[in-house]
Amino acid sequence: MSKIRINQGRIIPSQFRMLFTALCMLGIIALTVRMNNPLGFLICLVLSLLIIIVWTSFSILEVDLAKRKYVTYNAIMGRAFQKEEHAFERIDCVKIVEANKSQTMHSRGGVGHTCRWKEYEAYLVLDQDKKVFLISDENQTELKERLKPILKKLDTEIKSS
Repeated sequence: MSKIRINQGRIIPSQFRMLFTALCMLGIIALTVRMNNPLGFLICLVLSLLIIIVWTSFSILEVDLAKRKYVTYNAIMGRAFQKEEHAFERIDCVKIVEANKSQTMHSRGGVGHTCRWKEYEAYLVLDQDKKVFLISDENQTELKERLKPILKKLDTEIKSS
């Protein structure tokens, strides 16, 4: 088994997925009154398909150890889109980096509220200088637990940063 597929997470944030699904479901409920109309039925099918697309969108990293290449792509409904292929000589290690994140939300009155948090990001270090994002988590011990099967498949270890 030379290909290792790593699911890096969803493309679309959870709040948007929930809101989008709720709005589409409201649209479908409103259109059920018009089910005798072919256009209403068609719109319900399109909204259902859009819900499926939103919930099945993932970012994937695929490492092929035999061919010494890695591919990053977005998987939507199991199909690959936006493939980028890169070559490498060797896998050096996996590094965990602490990242400070922030998000500012503004209201109409011009008042802004900033949320700050720390997130731990795991990177695959290739050829001593190339870094490829693997996965992230807000808890370092949970990130290390999630990394264990990946490290075993890649036959590498975590290097302290």
